[in-house]
Amino acid sequence: MKWRLLVCLLVLPTWRGMQSACTQAPPPGTGAPPAMRAHHPDIAPIWLPLVYRLEDEGIGGPDVDAYFLALGSAITQEPMGRKVREIYRVKFMRPPPDPGAPSQRPSHKKVYPGVVTEANAQRCRDFLAAYPQYFARAQNLHGIPPEILVSLLFVETRLGTAIGGGNNALHTLASMAVSKKPQQIPDWLAKLPDDHVQRLDWIEDLMQKRSEWAYKEVRALVAYARKYHLDMTAIPGSYYGAIGY
Repeated sequence: MKWRLLVCLLVLPTWRGMQSACTQAPPPGTGAPPAMRAHHPDIAPIWLPLVYRLEDEGIGGPDVDAYFLALGSAITQEPMGRKVREIYRVKFMRPPPDPGAPSQRPSHKKVYPGVVTEANAQRCRDFLAAYPQYFARAQNLHGIPPEILVSLLFVETRLGTAIGGGNNALHTLASMAVSKKPQQIPDWLAKLPDDHVQRLDWIEDLMQKRSEWAYKEVRALVAYARKYHLDMTAIPGSYYGAIGY
């Protein structure tokens, strides 16, 4: 039992999901030229580059059109802005090392503070007991011991009780995918030091890379929703679009 408790809770963190200048950007992709593309008069222009690119990759259709139509016309600055601020802080806002201080390697915590408690261990045991067939199936299919899987579920979403709140996964990821210019995240740029204006090229390059990552996640989410006949407009997600338990 001591081993089960230890494995249940001692786990490493896992990965963690305005109209703008690019509203008028030409549709990307390698498919039909713009003049020959299907028309989507009801979809907001901000989403059209994503719709066209999905079509180029054979993922278009009435269901996809309906998803983007339901998003309306406003993107959210939060996912891209939050990511830019996080990475900016790590790269440019760490205090310089004290030359007089002894050199020390940073310590790496083995567990999250407050995670390894008897109460949380009991929650994990209760969850295992409530759904044994699903844990057995996961172990048979993927070789994941139930104690490992339940610990991951606990760390990620507290066993499914925290799966994104009011964030819609598609809106989050699509907003990141079309956010490619610093002027699209003014609220978050205002939270950076004034010297960020000297690094706008760096910020734009970062946004381009994160935008490409987000597009791939949009594509995966569409495929996932189609496979399991889900309504993408009703799937909650994290700050960055992560979904599920």
